[in-house]
Order: sequence, then C-alpha cells, then structure tokens
Amino acid sequence: MSFGKLLKFEFRRLLNLKIVYVMFGVSLLSLFLAWRTACSIGDYSNTKYVLSEFVLAAVNSSFLPLLAALFITVYNCQDTTEDTLKTIRAKGYSSGKIYFAQLAVTYAVVLAYFIFVVGFSALLGLAGGFEKGVKTGELFRSLALQLYCVLALTAFYTFFATLVKKTGGAIAVNIVFYAMGAVAFLLLDIIVLKIATDWFGIESKNVTFKFINYWILQILSDAAAFTFSGAEITRIIVGASIYFAACVGGGYALTAKREVK
Repeated sequence: MSFGKLLKFEFRRLLNLKIVYVMFGVSLLSLFLAWRTACSIGDYSNTKYVLSEFVLAAVNSSFLPLLAALFITVYNCQDTTEDTLKTIRAKGYSSGKIYFAQLAVTYAVVLAYFIFVVGFSALLGLAGGFEKGVKTGELFRSLALQLYCVLALTAFYTFFATLVKKTGGAIAVNIVFYAMGAVAFLLLDIIVLKIATDWFGIESKNVTFKFINYWILQILSDAAAFTFSGAEITRIIVGASIYFAACVGGGYALTAKREVK
C-alpha cells in the first residue's frame, strides 16, 4: 500500500476531529478580543498599536501552544482510543509508516494553524490602522524563528502523546509540561547555582548558563523579538533543533519497539 494513500486516510480522519475546529475558533475569538483591547488602549492613550508587535504576539495571545497541545494529543492518541491501529496495520502499513504519516499530518495542520494565526492578526492590525513598526525583513526573520520553534514544540507534544498513548493521560502530561515546565527549569537553575556557589566556591555572577533559556516554551517566547544577537539566534535554533531531533527520533524508536513486541 502506498504512503500517499495512508496520508489521504489520515487527512480524512481530521474532518471528524472537533478539536481542530475548536482550535481555530478559539484562536479567532482570542485574537479578535486582543485586537479590540489594543484598539481601545490606543483610543484612550491617543496612540497607535504597532502592527509588527501585534503579529509577533499573536502566537501567545491566540493560545496556540496550549491549543496545539490539545489537538496533537487527541489526534495522535485516537488510534488507541478508537482501537484502529490493528485495522490500519492489517492493510500492510508498518508502525513506522503510520507514525510518519501521522507526524506529517500533524505538522501540516500546525503549519496551517500558524499561518492562520499570523495572517488573521495581520489583517486585524491593518484594519485597526496599526503602525507598521519594524522593517519587513526583521519581522519575517522573527516569524521564521517562531515557526521553527512551533514545529519543535509540535515534536515535543507528539512524543509524549506517542509515549503515553491514552488520550486523557497524554493531555494531562502535555498540559503539565505547558503549565509547569518553566518552573521545573527555574528550580534546576536554582539547584545548579546553589551547588556551584556552595560546593565549588564559584561566584553567582560567573554562573552564566541557564537551563530556563533552553526550555522550549521559553525559546518560543524569546523568538518573538525584533533584534537578536548572533548568540541569541544560535541558541534559539540549536535549542529548537535539539527538541526536534530528540522527540521525532524518540517517537519513532517507541513505535518501532512496540512493533517488534
């Protein structure tokens, strides 16, 4: 059986997933409310909101990271929920092919979602008469970094959906990471700083490495800027690449191991 037919099958299954429509609908509403708030503040202070700032902030103001986590989890766990994996494999597809087909569909939806959020926020900003702000080249550079981080975040959520398998448990795990991941990385930084200063006598100002700077949601947040140093761009790209490679590879390893069993 061809990989193309498997992709078509997976895309057809999307039409029955209510979370896809909820994801786009909630983002549309939240962006509209953010736009109305920005317009009201501008009218009150007699200033105009900056279009480029509004567009770059759209990823967070649309709740994209949270809603994407819900979609990715529900979609990638539906084979377990509906017990359809055996049926698909009976048609001659390996677990590896199924994994990459679902990953491709997941990325296609998230990419379309990102374009929708950015495009709709830009249209709202233009309709509100927002000031242009930074140069177009700088804006597209920041959007490209944001998109790369969103794709890395997609791999992260997909890995844990693949690991847990059950929809409820996977949603809980991904939501905990979304809500508490930064706290865990900050605690790790505190522990490392304590060890460096108390055990090794290193001055705190000389402990420059911060784990929080490599938490995927922090990297995504840092990408929503206009000016970057070379080191900052490198950190964002390298950090996102680590999540991408580790989670895609880890997800495939899990499916391959289960197929052997």
